Amino acid sequence: MTYSITQSCLLIPGPSVSECASWVQAWGSILAIVGAAFVARHAHNLQTAAKRKDEAENGAKAIEIAGQLAAGGAQAIQKLFDIASPTTNWGDIAKGLSELRALETKLKDLGLAGVSKYETIEPLVVTHAIINTAIEGAEAWMASLEVRPSSAYRYFTVCAENSVPQLTERSKTLLNFAKEAKGMIKG
Repeated sequence: MTYSITQSCLLIPGPSVSECASWVQAWGSILAIVGAAFVARHAHNLQTAAKRKDEAENGAKAIEIAGQLAAGGAQAIQKLFDIASPTTNWGDIAKGLSELRALETKLKDLGLAGVSKYETIEPLVVTHAIINTAIEGAEAWMASLEVRPSSAYRYFTVCAENSVPQLTERSKTLLNFAKEAKGMIKG
């Protein structure tokens, strides 16, 4: 029994050499298309994974920065509280107030649109609210220095006494979450 190329073409006897060549070309084209689709899908999957990793790293960095801003807010409020008295001068209050406003602006500009976990959203929102409350208290204190300094001063000191521990707690929460997120990205 002789074995010819035409029999190996389709594993059936009978096709001519030109028919066999056509079938080989057809199957080769189909396999090339399927192979190209697999290569394209694999490249897309790699690109998507890299994009997700970048987004996760950026989110972890943003959360870490937010934690640092919360700690900075606690320090700025504590500084104002430390100098606070009914007779504190306007310039000292203004300096502390500008520091708080700068922190608030940085917190707003941070761009945490990708943050979706409650563990990070709650401390961010509360941090922003606490800093805004401290700003309002300091502004009221400044505005009333000539009129009724003692009531505005008391309002600010109550805000400050409550704000510092809360901001410190939120800062720790955010920094711990950022540390965990970075560990998950690397691992």
